[in-house]
Amino acid sequence: MAAGPVSGRRRGLFCVLGTWAGDHALDVYHRIVGARTHTGLVASLSRPVHAYLDQHSAGLPMTPQSLFGLWELAAIVLLVLGFLGSTVARLGWLLYGFATAWMVWTATAGPARPVATAVAVALWGAGSFVVLHGLSLRPIKVTNIDSRPQIVAGPQPATAGDAQDQ
Repeated sequence: MAAGPVSGRRRGLFCVLGTWAGDHALDVYHRIVGARTHTGLVASLSRPVHAYLDQHSAGLPMTPQSLFGLWELAAIVLLVLGFLGSTVARLGWLLYGFATAWMVWTATAGPARPVATAVAVALWGAGSFVVLHGLSLRPIKVTNIDSRPQIVAGPQPATAGDAQDQ
């Protein structure tokens, strides 16, 4: 049997298992979190994000509630991994914040738009203190020590051919 069809079957199996596991993980997450609604500052962030996902999730195989749960789960994972020092998670946190601010800006109506976006950026900034802790912007000093021995060539002895040339 050729290696191509086997790897194709394995790839398909991993896609099916990954989809199944992802769906069940989100289902467990929703059961743990429950169908609670946010209030206060968090509601000024979560309601526009949920509305944005409702408007832009048509045609996707996931429900807007699952996308919202994935959005919340991404925040938790990026927050923890960024705190632990993962550079990729820190970059992901920055992109996550920009995407969140964009969703809040586009899904909030009229005069409340700048205030809601400012609240989103402020909450994201507060989380950034946790994610970006320990990040240093000081330049790194590099010292290069060359430990190879230096070879100095002395004057070459004159050969018989050199004397005839003169």
